[in-house]
Amino acid sequence: MTLTTVREAPSNSLSWEFDSADHTILVWRRGTAKHKETYSANRCHRLDLRQSSVWVIPAESHSFASARDTSAVEFHQLSLDPSLVGSGELRSVISQRDPVLHGLLDRIASTSGRSDTVAGLLRDSLFDATRLHVLDAYGVRREPRRIGRRSFDRGTRQKLTEFLHDGLDREITLEAMAEISGMSVRSFRQSFSAEYGTTPHQYLLDVRIGRAKDLLTTTALSVAEIGALVGFGRPSHFAATFKSRVGVSPTQFRVQQG
Repeated sequence: MTLTTVREAPSNSLSWEFDSADHTILVWRRGTAKHKETYSANRCHRLDLRQSSVWVIPAESHSFASARDTSAVEFHQLSLDPSLVGSGELRSVISQRDPVLHGLLDRIASTSGRSDTVAGLLRDSLFDATRLHVLDAYGVRREPRRIGRRSFDRGTRQKLTEFLHDGLDREITLEAMAEISGMSVRSFRQSFSAEYGTTPHQYLLDVRIGRAKDLLTTTALSVAEIGALVGFGRPSHFAATFKSRVGVSPTQFRVQQG
């Protein structure tokens, strides 16, 4: 679990993008904007950027936010490994006020830079309290099930492979993949990781980048066009993801391949 306090200077336009295997929780501290929106799962929402407003982005979800005509702004960004919430899940939340979480994160941030024993113990206690509060306030509660983890049969693997490879130009959600497989999201995530040795999110990124590499070497399409065809809504997101996984930009990769 990590906490970062993000500060932005006044600006005509700001944007934030989140695409992580961890749960991400944002808590607004201060700042105003005339126009603010968030995009998640192909839906647009208005952001209410009041003090203590919370934005919960579940693990392996892709969300983007923009704001215009902003003052100096500041918010806490908490990253939470899914293993820290056990077998549970977090629900997506936008613009819900949570003064308790705000207070906990402020107190954690106040110990930054201290290395004494008391500060270390206090930080550990506050992080644990924060984890429990997040799980209680934003966790998806389900009755415990006694059935074992399901595995993918040949037909399910085939349907899932076709669904992923044929739909790269659109938003592919964890919920849609679970539905194709006839499982709950939690069961699907566990079964997928056991079957493929990686998370659905990372596997899908591998498929997108693999297709992009093929298109870069076999077509004359522009980098922006290829990014859109493999499911990246913004060229900058495509370029950054490609470079992080391949080691070079899409343009450099194309040149290297001749």
